[in-house]
Amino acid sequence: MTSSRLATVTAVLALALLPAASHGATTTVKAVDSSTGWAFSPKSKTVVKGTTVKWVGQSETIHQIGFYKKPAGVSMAGFSLSPGDSKKRTFKKKGVYKYRCTMPSHSTLSEDKKTCVGMCGQIKVTS
Repeated sequence: MTSSRLATVTAVLALALLPAASHGATTTVKAVDSSTGWAFSPKSKTVVKGTTVKWVGQSETIHQIGFYKKPAGVSMAGFSLSPGDSKKRTFKKKGVYKYRCTMPSHSTLSEDKKTCVGMCGQIKVTS
């Protein structure tokens, strides 16, 4: 076997052993009641580009989800999440997407939009 053919076979075998990329996968974030109030579970999620995030309302109340920080040029509309309801968004651009529940008393956001307290979450999208 020539060295170039051996290199090709080795490369193909190495790729076959790598874990599959989760492009196009779906992951879940739950809106829940916690001992300290309302929360997202998990609060932070890291996904690859092309992943769909599904928010599920497992809380006893309605939540209004709003994105307050996202990569430049990305339009990301907020949504309402009722108990038992679910909503999906597919993340096609790399960056950090911060969101929160904008219902009164569910979260507060600093004037400079850098600090969120309460029902806050983020999706970090990698390539």
